[in-house]
Amino acid sequence: MDYQVFVNTMIETLKFDEKFKEHRDKILPIIRRSKVNSIAKYAFAIRPGQHYEDVELRVPIPLINEANKLKDHIAGLVGYVYEESDDYALGSTLIKPQMLYSETQEDREHDVVFSEIEETIIQGIRDARFLIWAAVAWFTNKTIYDELLKKKKRDLTSVSQSLMKKQIANCFPI
Repeated sequence: MDYQVFVNTMIETLKFDEKFKEHRDKILPIIRRSKVNSIAKYAFAIRPGQHYEDVELRVPIPLINEANKLKDHIAGLVGYVYEESDDYALGSTLIKPQMLYSETQEDREHDVVFSEIEETIIQGIRDARFLIWAAVAWFTNKTIYDELLKKKKRDLTSVSQSLMKKQIANCFPI
């Protein structure tokens, strides 16, 4: 299974298939930010020589509770999109937390959010691999500031220097 094709197909299905309209806005950010794995099972499926495989969604930790609440709907989407082969048939859909600071995280589309903004921004900071740019009129959130400093010290090539020096200097000592 090509995992990126599978994720992209789930995203496009959510966007356009009316079958998933009711939960689309809640599931879409989860799928966009998740990593997919398949886990082959030794149990035989329906066809001769065919085995079951579980589809594992590794979900960012701030989204894990929402993903668990929507597990049945996500499993329905996975089952709808999953393409059975002569070798594998769909087993279970597993929701598990994504490992922090995973280097395999690919660039994803961005969503506009109006609730849980702090958690969304912090997860974006944790997901950043090379560069963080921010355009803000003022910056007063200490939790986000601390997360930016942690990321800068740990493994980020560059955090926007104008953000770190000019805008934050007025609110928090560096």
